[in-house]
Order: sequence, then C-alpha cells, then structure tokens
Amino acid sequence: MTCSQPCTWSFLSRTVVSYKHTWLTGNRFSGNTCNKVFCGWDFCVQDPQAALLKHSFIRNELKMDLEEQRFRLRVSQRTLQQRVLLYLLRAAVNSLVLLLLCGSFVLIYYASETATSPLEQVRGLGFCLQ
Repeated sequence: MTCSQPCTWSFLSRTVVSYKHTWLTGNRFSGNTCNKVFCGWDFCVQDPQAALLKHSFIRNELKMDLEEQRFRLRVSQRTLQQRVLLYLLRAAVNSLVLLLLCGSFVLIYYASETATSPLEQVRGLGFCLQ
C-alpha cells in the first residue's frame, strides 16, 4: 500500500504532463529529433568501433522516429469506411476474447462442482473422512 500510492501518483503526473505536451504540440512536432541530431554524439568516444556503433544507434533512432511519423500520417489519412471496418474488427475480436473468457470460467465452475460433488455425497452418508 505504501508503494502503490507514490507509484500511482507518479504515473498520473507523468500521464498529465504527457497529455499536455501532446495537446500543445499536436503530435506533429518532435523536439527530440533536434536533440538527437545535435546533442546525441558523444565526443569522448575514441574507439572507431564504438563510434560506428554510436552512429548506427543514432541513425536507427532517427529511422524509428520517421517511421512513427509515417504511421501517424497513415492513421490521420484513414477514410470513414476504414475506421468503421477497424472498429468492427476490434469489436469482433474483443467479443471473441470475452466469449472465450466466459466459457473458460463456466468450464472451471463445472469442473470444480463435479470434483466436489462426490465428496459431498460421501459426507451426506455419515462417513468420517480424515
């Protein structure tokens, strides 16, 4: 309980800050790109292998950011038909998962009932089990 309150508080505060940042920038601006390009290099690197590794790390980060921007662009360009189809597919998958969960709970209930019913029948006859 002592740990859950600070964790919940930090989670909520980080969510609020992230939401404000997203709302202000509109998901179009990435200040991290500027930091990655101009501040990402470590000038203390002496080994050529380490420099090559750092270079590829920065390049891969920039590629991931560009791919994320492309994905957001594709999401924003979806038509109404594509959105409706996506929501219907999500509803179908969620319904299937819910149906499977309910079915498994029912099967567990019947299995536990059948496993305990012979024990109750023996107790009803007056036998003492130890």
